[in-house]
Amino acid sequence: MNIWLINPFSDLPNEGASEGRFCCLARMLVEQGHHVTWWTVDFHHRTKARREPVFEGGKEEKWEGNRGGSCQIFLLPVPGYKKNISFARVRSHRAYGREFAKTAEARIAEGERPDVIHLSTPPLDCIAPVLQLRQRIGCRVTVDVMDLWPETFYRTLPQGLRCLGKILFAPLHGAAKRAYKEADGISAVSQEYLDHVSEVRGRGSGVGSQPSDLHLCYVGGERLPAPCSAPHAPRFLYVGAMTPTYDLPTILEAAESLQKDGHRFEVWFAGGGVSEPVLKAEVERRQLSGTVKFLGFLNQEELKDVLGRADVGLNAINPGAYITMPHKLSDYLCAGLAVINSTTGEPAELLRQADAGCTYTAGHVASLRAGMKHYINQPEALEQQRENARQLAQKYFDRNKTYSAMIDFILGK
Repeated sequence: MNIWLINPFSDLPNEGASEGRFCCLARMLVEQGHHVTWWTVDFHHRTKARREPVFEGGKEEKWEGNRGGSCQIFLLPVPGYKKNISFARVRSHRAYGREFAKTAEARIAEGERPDVIHLSTPPLDCIAPVLQLRQRIGCRVTVDVMDLWPETFYRTLPQGLRCLGKILFAPLHGAAKRAYKEADGISAVSQEYLDHVSEVRGRGSGVGSQPSDLHLCYVGGERLPAPCSAPHAPRFLYVGAMTPTYDLPTILEAAESLQKDGHRFEVWFAGGGVSEPVLKAEVERRQLSGTVKFLGFLNQEELKDVLGRADVGLNAINPGAYITMPHKLSDYLCAGLAVINSTTGEPAELLRQADAGCTYTAGHVASLRAGMKHYINQPEALEQQRENARQLAQKYFDRNKTYSAMIDFILGK
């Protein structure tokens, strides 16, 4: 089958990061013998830089599968943006929609016919041209809800104006509503997002009563084997962006308190961002340099190594971040790490039911300190929760299994 994937966020295979959702889907589809066209952009969402090199003709050939599959990547030109929550990003996504519509029209005129188009939201700007294509050529259209847009933009508004969000962002609400109502199938990275889709559609949802055109698929990770390492002090690991969205100062405050009480442990930060210089300065001021390490941005193999040597994953996110199921959670669980989590709702309930971690209150040092101290003082409990994390990952986060089921859903099997 000819499959079109539309997503501008996942890293490409040559960009060093761990394999993102759409990159993994593209690879697995190729391995099944399908012909994939991946429509992305020439601006790198994670690094906020131009992709290099800019491939001749805006495309690069990738992957020749053993079963005859192939993948072609189109890099559509768009303006960049400095902040994820910004009107510059909205303008960039509008350009993405226009470029996709123009280039896709040319491909259709040349005789290409996708059997299935699978696109992510965000962005919302390819919804209209994709649905127009379906009307002309009769292909299947599925939508993957990876974030709630435009709801996530409400936090850019002053508190007193957030009630006006539906009015101020009416065009984006209209695009999202059309996607939810008119797509042949909707997948999402969390049950909360699927419940939102059902609410917009005007019908009930919930686990056990889910319509067949809705599919839950958490962001998957690569399951790592249980490590065989010598006894060591517990290692707490944070992976991801270092920005004000995340509750990282609280980690340092809790670490300082525990260190003063004589506890032995390590805290590792992997990633980078605007808050990194401030955090490093705080580490020096609090005399934590022997306990807290900054590992920088890690490529896929380096990240696997670090995950394999850590014990506890830190999912530290501030309230109001509109992140219901963080990507890092799957990395932690697939590596068999117990998780200290600040995200209420779905992640907290999954960890509680599986006894694979604990939840603390973001911004409350004593709450986080208690969770860290428990793992420092109770190695047997830590080891049991690590085993529970592996079992939870096998059920919900092992991408070899969950993404295979998602591909069946995308293809309408």
